[in-house]
Amino acid sequence: MLVDANTNETGLVEMSYRCFIYYRSTGDSYTVSSRSMDGGLCDTDYDGEMVTADYLMGINYPASLQVRSDLQSPITVRKGEYSSKKLLPKVKNLQIRKRT
Repeated sequence: MLVDANTNETGLVEMSYRCFIYYRSTGDSYTVSSRSMDGGLCDTDYDGEMVTADYLMGINYPASLQVRSDLQSPITVRKGEYSSKKLLPKVKNLQIRKRT
């Protein structure tokens, strides 16, 4: 995950052995770009629960469906992993998040 405090740009880089996927936003919807290392296509589809116009969620599981497929990532996301999503509307700063 990347953040540029000067430009308010946020980003997420995910990669497998064959594809690099980059999500980038400056406050609007994320743009997604990809680069293939083997000349094949890299799909830019992603998990809509993890990448939204409001936030990027990092839970040590690929948001990119391509990276999941390339790495043959087992579904290891526990039910509670997405529970932070319920708290997100209440979080306006770091101090609030620490209390929740």
